[in-house]
Amino acid sequence: MPSASYATPPLPRAPPLTTGHALEAADTASPLPPRTVRQAAAGSSIQNRAPLPGSLSHPTFPPIVVKTGVGTLVLGGPQQFTGATVVSAGTLRINGSSMSATTIQNGATLGGSGSFGGLTTIQSGAHLAPGNSVGTLTFNSGLTLNTGSILNFELGTTSDLISVTSGILTGPSGIGGVTLHLSNSGGFAAGTYTLFDFNTGGTTTSDFEASDFALGSTISGFTYSLALNGNTLQLTASAIPEPSTYAAIFGALVLGLAAYRRHTRSRSS
Repeated sequence: MPSASYATPPLPRAPPLTTGHALEAADTASPLPPRTVRQAAAGSSIQNRAPLPGSLSHPTFPPIVVKTGVGTLVLGGPQQFTGATVVSAGTLRINGSSMSATTIQNGATLGGSGSFGGLTTIQSGAHLAPGNSVGTLTFNSGLTLNTGSILNFELGTTSDLISVTSGILTGPSGIGGVTLHLSNSGGFAAGTYTLFDFNTGGTTTSDFEASDFALGSTISGFTYSLALNGNTLQLTASAIPEPSTYAAIFGALVLGLAAYRRHTRSRSS
């Protein structure tokens, strides 16, 4: 087995990455060492000014970048790195394009409004939250949702969307395996909202059904149903009548019944 004592180039420092918080680039003592981006400060955010270069690759070892720490790493523009990316903690937001095969692990989050050129896998306990607030996240080489994965959607006048343009869209192995959380982005009302769109390109599906999803937290005042409609997964929200509405309906029924009884008595007399 090759020795782990080789020298490897560090991740690019400023100007490519700028932050007011701690940023550490390191290799692990392993035959297959990742380059690690670590953010020690809770709530910290790193915004890059230039793409991660292909020079992160090592001539001997398979290239991999690991995002650790509880902060948020935001990548914009076309990323040149083609190795594997693993997010083990915190949040990765892609607002440009990524060529990397990406895995989101338990407790970590993937978001942004960019696109992925490699297969993306959301593992059990990991979150997929399209947009920076509201936005569309695009997957050009497939998306896998493992059992136990979690989706966070903001819906309203403008809404989150997951677009899968090619590759395989794979669902969990079991009914209700993916938890769907909903929040109001502003102007949410009764109606139908598209969550997944896989109309474009040659996307195929595997174990991807409406029954794969179980509702978690939702927007109160509505009932919900999920259905596949062509090459889209859609959520329909129906308003729950207010108690005053029920009272008005009940009152109308009582008045109608009373009128019917009076009419019946008058005919029999």
